[in-house]
Amino acid sequence: MKKLKALRLNISVTAVLMMVVGVFCIMNPDSISNLLAKIIGAVLVLVAAIMFLGRISDEKLRVPALLVAAIVAALGLFIYTNPGQFTYLIFLVFGIILIVDGVQDVTLAFAAKAADAPRWWGPLILGGIDLLLGALCVAGQFVKLSIAAIGVMLLYDGLTSLFVVHKVNSAERVIDTVITHEEDI
Repeated sequence: MKKLKALRLNISVTAVLMMVVGVFCIMNPDSISNLLAKIIGAVLVLVAAIMFLGRISDEKLRVPALLVAAIVAALGLFIYTNPGQFTYLIFLVFGIILIVDGVQDVTLAFAAKAADAPRWWGPLILGGIDLLLGALCVAGQFVKLSIAAIGVMLLYDGLTSLFVVHKVNSAERVIDTVITHEEDI
């Protein structure tokens, strides 16, 4: 029961964050894709510098560290200077997030079924749609669409995740009420 409660809290917090990011993506799609690409590019350059500086005094690993750091830095600089070409990776990341949330929604749907919740199949269908949208993102089917599409998907994901958590909470309240009344007898 504690694990399920922690999972519901985790899903609820994630859902609200996904909805906020989704609305921001819908309102500013071009800014978001460029900003995300530039942040990721800058982080890769920083990681490359840390990789190299961490091995600069090591005689055996200095050259391999320099080589790997140069590759990572070049990738970071490429991403930073060409953010438009980096959009597919952004779709990949959000696709994976949608798949993970879809799996969580399906898991909660089966928890609702185990709790004898009516219409437990509703959250199951919603989780299945999350899985489908995530798979389409990962497969690159939405690359030609703008970041606004990601925003719509994240908004949908957040709303459906909150709905699934609500359904499971409702089912547990019904079970708790039944148990309380049986104990009173």
